[in-house]
Amino acid sequence: MKAKYLDVRKFVRDFNKLRQQNQNTWIVFVGDIGNKKVAIKSYNSWVQRIRINGKVDGAGHGMNVTEWRTYITKALSDNQPPSNKS
Repeated sequence: MKAKYLDVRKFVRDFNKLRQQNQNTWIVFVGDIGNKKVAIKSYNSWVQRIRINGKVDGAGHGMNVTEWRTYITKALSDNQPPSNKS
């Protein structure tokens, strides 16, 4: 996977392909998406850890793929993990 993306949708598409190719395996991305410094660690459709510009969060087990994609897209579009919003 590239370490730099300009478009959130393209990143989510590629990260999902990586997830599909590596079922039951941890997948990790560390790099830039737009102007954000991002690190994501995921296992199947569980985002264990997502760090965006130093703010850290994680999503619970049991998300379906649509929820997984939506969670990552929203976090990256809003520039911070969802549960860290005020």
